Amino acid sequence: SLFLSVCLIFSSISFAFASINAQDYIGDKTMAERQLTITQAPSLNCNSGIICTKEGDIIWSRNASDKHSIASITKVMTAVVVLENVDDLSQTYEVSKTAATIGESSAELKAGSRVAVWDLLCGLLVLSGNDCAQVLAEGLCSSVDLFVEKMNDKAADLNMQTTHYTNPHGLDTDNQYSSAQDLTILIRYAMQDDNFRKIVSFRQVDCNFGGVTRTLYSTNSLLNTWDACLGIKTGYTNKAGYCLASAAVNDGQEYYAVCLGCTDESARFTDSYVLYQWAFSHYRRISLASADEVLVKAPLSSYTNLTIDAGVEQDCDGFIFDYDGDVESSVTVFDLSGPVSIGQNIGSITWKQSGRIVKSEKLVAKQDHFGTLAITSIITNFARIVGIFTGDRAIADTVVYNQHITVTRKDDLSGQEIPQDVQNSISSDINSHR
Repeated sequence: SLFLSVCLIFSSISFAFASINAQDYIGDKTMAERQLTITQAPSLNCNSGIICTKEGDIIWSRNASDKHSIASITKVMTAVVVLENVDDLSQTYEVSKTAATIGESSAELKAGSRVAVWDLLCGLLVLSGNDCAQVLAEGLCSSVDLFVEKMNDKAADLNMQTTHYTNPHGLDTDNQYSSAQDLTILIRYAMQDDNFRKIVSFRQVDCNFGGVTRTLYSTNSLLNTWDACLGIKTGYTNKAGYCLASAAVNDGQEYYAVCLGCTDESARFTDSYVLYQWAFSHYRRISLASADEVLVKAPLSSYTNLTIDAGVEQDCDGFIFDYDGDVESSVTVFDLSGPVSIGQNIGSITWKQSGRIVKSEKLVAKQDHFGTLAITSIITNFARIVGIFTGDRAIADTVVYNQHITVTRKDDLSGQEIPQDVQNSISSDINSHR
């Protein structure tokens, strides 16, 4: 098809250019399976990537389960292990000669000095100090090998099936790798820790490194230039290329993105920005029901033909992915045999899109019912006995209104380009730290 031919041409272009591949996933189906045009997906430089919601719903992915070197994104797991095993972040660890001379990205720690775990974590996640990673591993476990065991054990606990660690800092080795999909599992988990969340949000922070105060500046230019970004971690080695694991928020919804193997420093930030803008456009909030709307007529089981109006207690909305079709609702109602008062919980309503639960809410009565007379119950019971022979259920049907919500897909170019002012801000921030 023309679509596949165009995608193959894009796929063959060097990763110095943004591309769209026929096998990029939109939700749980590939571009080819959805028969989409090239303007309907993000155009990115990375050779592996993913974006998902806080709940783990995957919105877009490329080679997401492939093994990949992840460079300093390794330090996210280092921080998780430390935060879960150290009760007092003010306690200090001594800087060994090995740590002080580890090289490459460094917080310039001095051998023999003592540094608080909090400051080491800031040096680890904000500045990406390899020396900080080494000190934390040695300080917590006395042996880097024992610390790495804890890292791999935690990866197994989180069901990160395509991940293996050999060191706490991310310098290249033959057997250290992860995948974009595994990294979203990790960063979603890490962001539940308040201390981790706070540290990765710092654009700059003052730290005490053995009596020497230093101001650290984040290496994350997306965080530094875009208010929606919540931070997390950059990475770079010759083997890994330029990488970024990040988080952002829009309209109250958190999103997590990973871009691996970009060919230049700015691409990991611009790719992530484009991914977020595309996700914001297509995974968005819609109104599901209003508080004054009658959604259900629920049968009163003490009668043969009466119902009571029901709906949600307050205005209700949820997030839909506009590539996944329309939203359907289903209801469950309780047996309403006695008195019913306005606001009483009488059941529940659930909205689903393509099998995914968008929202579940309780149903409440919108009118009062004061019960039944004895004679009414006798008549109803007699009618149901007769109904055994006639097939008449002798109870009103549950009526559900607005079961189907039509979802219109946005057709825009949100995934195709990045505004020049955003590009310039990112480039300027990168240059300011060189």
